[in-house]
Amino acid sequence: MNRALSNKKNQFYVALIVSAFIIAAQWFLMKDVETNGVWEWLISSFFLFFILPIVVIKFYFKGNLADFHLSFKFDFKDVLTVFVFGGLFIGLFFLLLVKLSWYKFFPASNLMFGGKGPFMFFEFIVFPLILFFQEFFFRGFLLRSAEKAIGVIGGILIQLLAVLIFEYVFGATLHFVIFFSILVVSLFVSWLVFRTRTVFLTFLISWLVNIVINFTVFYYLNIP
Repeated sequence: MNRALSNKKNQFYVALIVSAFIIAAQWFLMKDVETNGVWEWLISSFFLFFILPIVVIKFYFKGNLADFHLSFKFDFKDVLTVFVFGGLFIGLFFLLLVKLSWYKFFPASNLMFGGKGPFMFFEFIVFPLILFFQEFFFRGFLLRSAEKAIGVIGGILIQLLAVLIFEYVFGATLHFVIFFSILVVSLFVSWLVFRTRTVFLTFLISWLVNIVINFTVFYYLNIP
């Protein structure tokens, strides 16, 4: 039992080192992502947030990807849980954005000013892929590695801290509204991933939350 726990802790330490490398590498590679680095962002996200964690899981941890929440196995109850609670959560979040004018605190991406066509292409084609890779990294690889070593609460806190660092490194102002939004969304999605044990369903919620935020900002900016 002690040896098993030691192995889990070693995996956790490796996951922390790999996570620090991934965030630093993404920052180094993607300083110009807002201007001309969309495709570079997609490619680097694929290799850093998806391929690298898979390589670590398969060849260093000798683990199963399904054990790190990369699994297609879910039943109707899982789908119902995600869409009922996710729908309620997204609806409430939208009301906060509009009624309390929270949308004003979220930065407008340069991609929005390129017009509806490029913006829609990014939001529905490119960004979902990037977000899925990140979802697997944060709520699959990192969260599960931490959970095994320090428990569920510790795992949630570690991935939440990593998300905040990631957002800060990539230029988020972390105003109270943004900080609160990241906190609530991360906690909610973490709860869902523990319920379903798959990032495929929780990715949909993360994507829809981002869609609500970005389209609300886009609408109120009156971009043609």
